[in-house]
Amino acid sequence: MFGWLKRACSCVWGGVKTVAKKVCDGVKYVAKKTWEGVKKVGNCVAKVWKKCTGQDVAEEAERRLAALEERTRRRNEEFNAFTSEKSKEINDALASINACRKRLNDELFPQFCSLAGNFRNWSVADVGLEKCVSLKGGCDSVRSREELMRIDFRNHPISANLLAVFTLGFATRKRAKESLNQVKEEEERMNAEFQKLEAEKARINGVLMSLRQVERQFESCLEIYSKVLDEVDYSVALLRSGRCILGGEFADGKFDVEFLPERHLLSLKAADEITRIVFAMGAHRYVNANAKRMELLDADVTDVRKGQNKCKEIEQNLQAA
Repeated sequence: MFGWLKRACSCVWGGVKTVAKKVCDGVKYVAKKTWEGVKKVGNCVAKVWKKCTGQDVAEEAERRLAALEERTRRRNEEFNAFTSEKSKEINDALASINACRKRLNDELFPQFCSLAGNFRNWSVADVGLEKCVSLKGGCDSVRSREELMRIDFRNHPISANLLAVFTLGFATRKRAKESLNQVKEEEERMNAEFQKLEAEKARINGVLMSLRQVERQFESCLEIYSKVLDEVDYSVALLRSGRCILGGEFADGKFDVEFLPERHLLSLKAADEITRIVFAMGAHRYVNANAKRMELLDADVTDVRKGQNKCKEIEQNLQAA
């Protein structure tokens, strides 16, 4: 009997709990929908208020300004990375050109002076080395928020909203529109700055390309110069052998160039001419490292190209002789 009563009570309690749960769920559902309705109403009211006060326009200006500042930061970082890489490449090219100068000073000029000294006195001054360069720069920074934003709902919402209330939104809407227009103008100005960065990158690449050409042309001229000096060395050795045979012993003194065969005479003249050419190449400066904006000295680069062409012409004439 008591078992039956216990089961009956359990069934009743289960029914009560089920009803209670449904009631609670219903209350929660109604509360949720009510809150969602309140939020929607609140959002609609907020949107209307923002539109009346111009806060929506000011917020758009804030978003565009933040995006512009971030874009400017990325562009400057990219440009700094680019200039760092190109500085290294340009300095590598200048180091190769300096190596050519050092070879002239330490090897080829002394060799020429020693060989040419067998015919007449000759001296060649050393050429100086070129300094390393460091590329710097970047685009102009975005004007400050204080300069661009005529009204500040973000940091001073109370004063901005009070101004909207007292002026029925006319003053705040006007200032918000002015802020947005100023931000748009700043975007145009910075776009022009970004284009300048791209133009500067193209210019720096052009400088690097020209320096690499100078490097190749300089090295080419030195190889021709070395071959011509070997020809002169052979001529001097030939004259010494002849003097030794005719005189019975080696005698010091300068040689008369008239005793040289035509090819060897051409070699001596070629050595004299190429010495002047490569000295000019070594004496030139190819970049202006003192200016804030690194400049390529185009006239000197052009002279190197002309000098290389002249060296090749001299080499061809010797081969044809």
